[in-house]
Amino acid sequence: MITKEISAAFGRERLAVCGLVFALGACAGPMIFEKPGGTQEQFRADSYNCEQNAEMLARLRNPDRSGPNDKPGAQLGAAIGRGLAMGMEKRSEYKKCMESRGYAEVKPPKS
Repeated sequence: MITKEISAAFGRERLAVCGLVFALGACAGPMIFEKPGGTQEQFRADSYNCEQNAEMLARLRNPDRSGPNDKPGAQLGAAIGRGLAMGMEKRSEYKKCMESRGYAEVKPPKS
């Protein structure tokens, strides 16, 4: 009975956190890049390379510091913090990489 209560509480926490993460992601909006004279193939290759580079840097700069003896709430909090930090870092590194290849970010038109 106790484990069901803990599981239910943890499930509600996880659901709330997922909602928060999705809401923050939606606020960030899409990133659109243009390069004068660039081709679609070139964009795909550059975007893929920048994505891979940004992912690697974000993981290296934000290692998982949680331990097996941490309380579940602490593990969850650490995971949320790490995920948010990695997302922001990845976005920033991707943008820098694309700009270094001659792309400029274009704001999407308002609907």
